Amino acid sequence: MLAQEITHGIKKPNEGDNVVIKLDITKAYDRVSWPYTCLVLRRMGLGEMFIDLVWRTVSNNWYSVIINGVRHGFFYSTKGLKQGDPLSPSLFILGADILSRMLNMLHHHQRYKNYQMEIREPQINHLSFADDIIIFSSTTRDTLLMILKTLSTYESVSD
Repeated sequence: MLAQEITHGIKKPNEGDNVVIKLDITKAYDRVSWPYTCLVLRRMGLGEMFIDLVWRTVSNNWYSVIINGVRHGFFYSTKGLKQGDPLSPSLFILGADILSRMLNMLHHHQRYKNYQMEIREPQINHLSFADDIIIFSSTTRDTLLMILKTLSTYESVSD
């Protein structure tokens, strides 16, 4: 609903050239890097005993494929969060918070141009919900390149 309110005036000529970018992080839980998760927890100042406990919980993933009722060996997973694990949503949100912070840092660059909204409204550059992110931006080349670079950087550090 907030996204609708923000984009309501996108076609108004006096508001400037705007763009809305919607990201759907496909298979987000399956792609979470365990070392990245531990690094985020460490940077947040959590203790090593807790981080070790989280590591042992998330990294103990063995799977088996059953074909026609017959189990065909086991294989080990090297990343991802377990669906249904009560700890997984919190770990995912903590990791995604880094992307949110990176997007917020764009406002400090002189060449970054905000999504043009009415002056009386707070300036919002993105919204996040679960594994969906909506980025609000101007259409200037420099701004769009900064957003792409931010997304690329996040992808490389979190993988």
